Order: sequence, then structure tokens, then C-alpha cells
Amino acid sequence: MTQLSSTAQAPVSLEAVVSDSSSTTRSQLLSTLKTWPVMVSLLVCLIPTTIGALLSAIGIAGMDRLVQRNVLAMSGRAVEAAGDVNTLLLDKTGTITLGNRQASTFLPADGVTEAELADAAQLASLADETPEGRSIVVLAKQRF
Repeated sequence: MTQLSSTAQAPVSLEAVVSDSSSTTRSQLLSTLKTWPVMVSLLVCLIPTTIGALLSAIGIAGMDRLVQRNVLAMSGRAVEAAGDVNTLLLDKTGTITLGNRQASTFLPADGVTEAELADAAQLASLADETPEGRSIVVLAKQRF
């Protein structure tokens, strides 16, 4: 007759796992196994700090790439936008303009009153969504 032992096992300690090893190997294995939780804790704690440092380094690298191509970016947003640009077309002076022109006066031709010109210009510019078209409508409403 054979006796069956219970299937429940007692918890195994870390020292019991490596008890069969030689003394130097055992001590090295124990120290390695005990440092893993510390290493994981440090990694989790230092990740946010590392991300902050990396963002600054990425911004500096982007600025450096732009300066090498003779482009002066005035903000981080400009550096991000420049990353998506493949081709840049400039006017003859080499500047990028805002395109912020505004109508300031109506100059009628001979035989046309300023009110008639303003009325015609306003009607022609009602559907124009450009800054120039909107400024013509605003000027006509302000003056007449």
C-alpha cells in the first residue's frame, strides 16, 4: 500500500531555490535577484524625468536642422511645422509674408461716385473669404 502525500506545497524561499549552487554562484544569483525590484522601481520613477529631457533635446535638434538650412524659426510651433515642409517657395526678397493686406480707401474713376464704387465693390466681395475681400466689405460698411 502506498501513501499519497498532500498536493499542497509550502512556499519556496529564494535561498532554497539556489541552495544547490556553489557558494560564489549562489551569492551572485541572490544579489542579482534582489536588485531586480530596485532596478524596476528606479526605471518607473525616472521615466517622467527622462521624457522631459528628451523633449528639450528633440527641440534643440530640430532647431539645429533648420539653422543648417538657413531657416530661422521663432518658436517651437514653427519648428514642428517646418518638419512637415518638403518645398518652400519664397518671394524675390526671400521673406515669408503674412498676406494681411487691408483696404483703406476707395478711389473711383471719372464719372463714378465713391458710394457707387463702394456698393459695387461690396457686392463683388461678399463671397470672397480672403482677408482682402473681407476688408473691402468692412470698409464699405464703415464708410457708407
